[in-house]
Amino acid sequence: MKVRVRMYNVGFGDCFLLTMDPGAGRVHRVLFDCGRHAGSKPTDTAAGETPFRQIVEQLVRDVTDADGVPRLDVIVATHRHRDHVHGFAETDLWKRVAVREVWLPWIEDPHDDVGKRLAARQERAAVRAFHALRALAAAGGAGADDAVEIAYNSTSNARAMETLTGGAGFATVPRLRYLPRAGHEPDLLGDDDLAGVLPAGVRVHVLGPSRDPRVIAQLDPPTGRAYEPLQPRDRALPAAEGVPGTEVGVPPLPFAATWRVPAAEYRFADGEAEAIAAMVAGATTEPLELVYRLDEAINGTSLVLLVEVEGAKLLFPGDAQWGTWNVMLGTPATRALLDGTAVYKVGHHGSHNATPVEFVEQLLSKQRTQLALVSAAPTNYKGGWQNIPLPTLVRALERRTAKVVVTESATAAAPQPQPRSPSKKAAVTPLPTVYDNEVVTSPPRRAPRPRRRPA
Repeated sequence: MKVRVRMYNVGFGDCFLLTMDPGAGRVHRVLFDCGRHAGSKPTDTAAGETPFRQIVEQLVRDVTDADGVPRLDVIVATHRHRDHVHGFAETDLWKRVAVREVWLPWIEDPHDDVGKRLAARQERAAVRAFHALRALAAAGGAGADDAVEIAYNSTSNARAMETLTGGAGFATVPRLRYLPRAGHEPDLLGDDDLAGVLPAGVRVHVLGPSRDPRVIAQLDPPTGRAYEPLQPRDRALPAAEGVPGTEVGVPPLPFAATWRVPAAEYRFADGEAEAIAAMVAGATTEPLELVYRLDEAINGTSLVLLVEVEGAKLLFPGDAQWGTWNVMLGTPATRALLDGTAVYKVGHHGSHNATPVEFVEQLLSKQRTQLALVSAAPTNYKGGWQNIPLPTLVRALERRTAKVVVTESATAAAPQPQPRSPSKKAAVTPLPTVYDNEVVTSPPRRAPRPRRRPA
């Protein structure tokens, strides 16, 4: 079977197209995410980056069959962050695409009461943070400008999600699967589940997200189990003039002192105090730090899929955080699945909390791991994300895999200086829009036919 993974250069975001051609006249296609972060830079063609809509247009062309109809067998929306689903807000383009199925994490299931409550809490927190931080930014609050964009990334991205789940976003009405299925953790989709959708013999292991809120709440790995954690941010921030609660000597907060309630006077619901404590463990009152924690909490609900194709294992972990990885590595059967991963879509754009040292050093090898794919880009933020993808992680992957592909926008130099003459502009070399990668599989050998005995 011919297997290819195409990585689109979307900037800071994810968009991967997996194609499987069993040679029977029909190509099967699975799209993993399609988004770009609001803070991704450059956001225009100043350094050769392709406008995002043009990338979505190319994607639609790439999945168009000879009869002129664009087709996708499965769209996987790992989680609802903007840098993973924003492309689906280009509604006019997707209405032309025939889609068989859309897969989403269980938290998005409108019939799952626990998922609805968790999603609603995350959405309320994101919206409140967005509006509060926007007000703080308008008043000159330090760090608030960057925090606004990150909070925006964590909102529901309603237009994109409506395309995915509303029933009218595509040329056909796709079947929606919310994974893992209740009572199946980890979950497995085989021939009986995928007949007519993916080629016979392809198996999809659903390794996350967990339905245990304690696992989702584990965001950061312990010391020594991650590559080069982000440097501690400067906690000392100047006061925001005219904003109550940010006076000198008072920790800066997005809410005025009038709205703060002493802990002793507030009654928590059962388990609420523990959940809040777990979510904000290690956080500060600095605006960027607060929204980072919210951003990571939603990442903890990311789908993690391992696709088995003729002996090759392709791992797509979305932005899964430490809690999910810890469970995967600590479960013997799942750990055995991860051993010898052939293709690894590097988690969370190469951040410190999504690719454990143990996974790279013990379960990947140049002999078996063909590809590590990193989709990232510089951002507009003054702190926190300049070192994504982490150089130490990229170097480790280069030691342990046959090939590491990093989108050029992640390593591109600053825009070229313009000549002094205003009438002449320096030529800009366009960055690649796609990176094609063939995957070597091991088709099962046919048993030799028994020889006939001479009469």
